[in-house]
Amino acid sequence: MQFNQDFDKIIGEDIYLSITEKNSGLIGGLPYYKYGIHLNDGTLVGNILVRIGHNFNSYYSGNFVYQVSGAYRGQNLAVKALNAILVVAKYHKMEYVIFSAPSSSKGYLRTFEKMGAKLLEFLTPPENYMYYYKDIEPLAIYRLDL
Repeated sequence: MQFNQDFDKIIGEDIYLSITEKNSGLIGGLPYYKYGIHLNDGTLVGNILVRIGHNFNSYYSGNFVYQVSGAYRGQNLAVKALNAILVVAKYHKMEYVIFSAPSSSKGYLRTFEKMGAKLLEFLTPPENYMYYYKDIEPLAIYRLDL
């Protein structure tokens, strides 16, 4: 896969994303872009990663990993970062993306719903899932068509 330098900085609503890593596929076998999430004044408030493509493991782990620092939670920054980063998935001709989180993580599930993603299912991942462990919590799997 060819990484696009046009996405080294992505301007979103009240935030911007700055590239911190481009990786050809060490996480779950899919290439990814990783960004810092910044307020417009430059304050780093979290990070976000988008995996490009789909495979067995990405169904359970999703196409995105993100984290917003505690003091900045509750301000819809995750939604703003996810909306901003969708341009990368679209550029790479992804027709849909998968969101995944433990079924008890209500904040993540609300974020997915704010994005307009549709709940596909709640499930316990199979033992051959790369991040499986004994007593893993069931996951909520959502899909967003692009």
